[in-house]
Amino acid sequence: MSKREQRPFRIKRGDTLGFLQLTLGAPAIGEPETLEDATVRFLLKRVGDNQTAVVGTATVVDAAERIVRYEWQPGDTDVPGDYYAEFEVTYPATESEPERVRTYPTGPENRLMVVVEADLG
Repeated sequence: MSKREQRPFRIKRGDTLGFLQLTLGAPAIGEPETLEDATVRFLLKRVGDNQTAVVGTATVVDAAERIVRYEWQPGDTDVPGDYYAEFEVTYPATESEPERVRTYPTGPENRLMVVVEADLG
């Protein structure tokens, strides 16, 4: 079985215009069907580093379709390199369930890559 080819998201050093958007896909067993009332964090970590480079608040674009987005902030793309990115969804507690967290994408074959390219300036 071959791995799914996923092209990395590319952005130039220092750029903040644009966003990274992901459709999370079908919920896992026991996971809510929608992202209604969920909060989402965006995490970016340079390949080979132990420290997370960016932790930011992402937006739920469409709760029913499970679409999330992160808009780049000043400082996010200051260091050129290859990065892993994730969206961490926190579902609120209910009367019958505690607060729950699930991170996307799952599995190394679905890893979300971001390349911050050096610019000419």
